[in-house]
Amino acid sequence: MYKKVTSSASVIITKDFFTNGKGETDPQHIALQNLDEFYILINTKFLIVATNAITHPLVKQFLGFEVRAGENILDLVPQSEQKSLKKLYNKVFTGERHTLEKKIEVSGKITYHRIRYKPAYDNNGKLAGALVMSDDITELKQQEQEIQLSEERWRFALEGSNQGMWDWNIVTGKVYFSHSWKKLFGFNPEDVIDNINLWRQRIHPQDKKMVSLNLKAHFESDNPLFESVYRFKAKNGEYRWLLSRGKVLDKNAKGKPQRMIGTHTDITDMHLVEQNYKTLFDA
Repeated sequence: MYKKVTSSASVIITKDFFTNGKGETDPQHIALQNLDEFYILINTKFLIVATNAITHPLVKQFLGFEVRAGENILDLVPQSEQKSLKKLYNKVFTGERHTLEKKIEVSGKITYHRIRYKPAYDNNGKLAGALVMSDDITELKQQEQEIQLSEERWRFALEGSNQGMWDWNIVTGKVYFSHSWKKLFGFNPEDVIDNINLWRQRIHPQDKKMVSLNLKAHFESDNPLFESVYRFKAKNGEYRWLLSRGKVLDKNAKGKPQRMIGTHTDITDMHLVEQNYKTLFDA
């Protein structure tokens, strides 16, 4: 039979999978049999060589069939999937590694699984087959979906209030601007604005020094919140008045800011109303 030893690049299989050569059960085999994820070891003829204990009930539960040594792995999937699966295994047989995610619905219950395909080599370094491993990532997918839903709600709220979000890595100078931010100033989603210097270049010349001083004062103070009002050049060249609010999220051991996140709000209309009001009553 076979024995499986994992390495960072591949899987090595040798003789004596179930014993250590002395008639004793191999500790590695015991460990594999007690994994919480299933594995299936196949040879280059697509025949199943070995599995672990959890494989049988999981495959039976989610796919509805039994897995037995000696069976052709391709015969266990619908005919419509056999061609693509065979193509995938042939890639693995050349040394490639692949990871897929599969959505499975059984009796109305949906689960998600991550399936990994790795080449398996014998003691002489010759490719002997492939190792297929799978784990249940349903909880992870549900968390991702909840985060995505939360982000969509937040994006809707920002777009409805003339706001855009930014996330600034102060150490590298890289900045992430949200889609709503780009839309606010007339940029397309694919427009690349990912550096703090590109942002600085668009600040009105008369406001640049003030903004820099405000940031410096904020970094040196204990005030957790930053706020500044200045003019910013949109993509069409027009200057818009914006309210910038932010908060430092991370500092190093010396207290130097590492990351800052915040929002920009277009207050141009409100600013013009205020200016007209002042002009009217100062006249």
